[in-house]
Amino acid sequence: MEILSTVIGAGYPIYKSFLLLEVPAKANQLIPKAFQIRNNEPKTVDEERRRLMAYWCVYGCVTSIEALVGSYIRWVPFYSTTKVVLWIWLLHPKTRGSEYVYQTYISTFLQEHKNTIQGFLEKLVHLSNSEQLLINAWGFLRSMIDHLPKGDATAPGSKSDAPKKSS
Repeated sequence: MEILSTVIGAGYPIYKSFLLLEVPAKANQLIPKAFQIRNNEPKTVDEERRRLMAYWCVYGCVTSIEALVGSYIRWVPFYSTTKVVLWIWLLHPKTRGSEYVYQTYISTFLQEHKNTIQGFLEKLVHLSNSEQLLINAWGFLRSMIDHLPKGDATAPGSKSDAPKKSS
């Protein structure tokens, strides 16, 4: 069920995103019939791109939450099946689940916390550009390497590693 969840949750949207990014805005003829815009779907490729961007925001949030609490919720009965249904609901053009979740929760949250997030990201960029940070990171890495166990001259399984015969 996890494979099906991954194929529906990531594989299909990745391929559809690829098609939307590669196809010119007004050309629909290069898109396979299964992926062509239908009557109940957005009328332009730009609308479809916006819908998929909303989906990717929701997908990122769901997978991030799952990474944090996944070990606790994986034991819930029908968890994988529920994820498959969630991906279908989010992607389906009639339900427009990803647009609903994005507008109702994600966009609202990000708008309310925009200044805090922006400030944090600016500090992070400033910190990552710091030369001292790079020097400290390299020093930490070197100390970790220095603390690795040193191998002896004989590799396991070599002739010199074979037990000595006593006479």
